[in-house]
Amino acid sequence: MIKNPVGRQITRVEGDAETLKNLFSSIAIAVARILFCFFGMSVVMIIVNYKLYILILILLHIVLYAFLWFGKNVRPIYINLRKKIAEIKSLIMETIRGFLLFRYLTRKIIS
Repeated sequence: MIKNPVGRQITRVEGDAETLKNLFSSIAIAVARILFCFFGMSVVMIIVNYKLYILILILLHIVLYAFLWFGKNVRPIYINLRKKIAEIKSLIMETIRGFLLFRYLTRKIIS
């Protein structure tokens, strides 16, 4: 029933857990670095030209809203597309299996 010994499976699970831990810690460090840079640049922009900073903040909010709106409206379309692709793939696989079965039965009848 089981092709791999229990020890190998446990080692894989532990390795996967360690990989996930490293992934999350590296993501946390990257996010902290990006936020630090963002706030640092914001402070410098406020000092240099606060009017330009306010304009950029307004534009940033507009762009962020556009991305959120686009993601919200595209997600149902994407899910529907994935369902249609799955239906097409299953139809193709059923057709291929039917063709192979037909071929097998034809050979069986002939021989």
